Amino acid sequence: MRYRYKACCDVGLRRKNNEDNFYIDRCLRADVNTLHYETDVLEKVDEPLLCGVFDGMGGEDNGELASLEACRLLRDYEGKPFELLSTEYIIKANNRVCDMITIHGKKSMGSTLAIALFGDHKFSFCNIGDSPVYLFRDGILEQLSVDHNEAQTLYELGWITKEQLKTDKRKNILTQHLGIYEDEMVIEPFVVRNKPLSAGDRVLICSDGLPDSVLADDIAAAMSAESDTGKLVDKLLDMALSQGARDNITIMIIDAIE
Repeated sequence: MRYRYKACCDVGLRRKNNEDNFYIDRCLRADVNTLHYETDVLEKVDEPLLCGVFDGMGGEDNGELASLEACRLLRDYEGKPFELLSTEYIIKANNRVCDMITIHGKKSMGSTLAIALFGDHKFSFCNIGDSPVYLFRDGILEQLSVDHNEAQTLYELGWITKEQLKTDKRKNILTQHLGIYEDEMVIEPFVVRNKPLSAGDRVLICSDGLPDSVLADDIAAAMSAESDTGKLVDKLLDMALSQGARDNITIMIIDAIE
């Protein structure tokens, strides 16, 4: 299986700083003062492809430092099995952010996490927070990840409907993220292992700035209409900006090619 990919990270139109970050094939946004950063369109053949999206939280320089630290640590796990990514890496990343909170006294520092490891005709992923992972196949866009926020918890308990979930303001209150001390709560990522992939499948990993700005049906329509990986990333970003882009936006497309 061959993978063609591109990623971009943009400050959006309402924020002064960019708290998002991404990691793909050893590439990350190393300068937190860069308001827009993107990769070229690249391909990966016959080797595992490790990637992730991180949405920092905390304002000022808190969020971008947390997301950058999680990216840097992910570099150490190139070539490692997914089981270590979904366990050891997450524990270390959370501890690193907690250490930064203690050292710098920044109580509101944190980051979401959505990481994936692509192999031969399959991929595995895990997420903490609300940075979603989607699979686009045969014209259908499906969210594979599970959001960790209060609205999702209420939906799972049956207290609100699926339609109410889409607009519930409690979607903004995360129940899990990097930066939670172990004596407060042990974070538990949502994990999917060995999801089959076929040629023509597309995986979208993004921060919530994209789905908060662009309807899922419109994202799916764009993915159907645009076959070029790089142009698709650019198009999705333009769509989000045209809708006001209230938050930072990170978009990562991985196309599976035989």
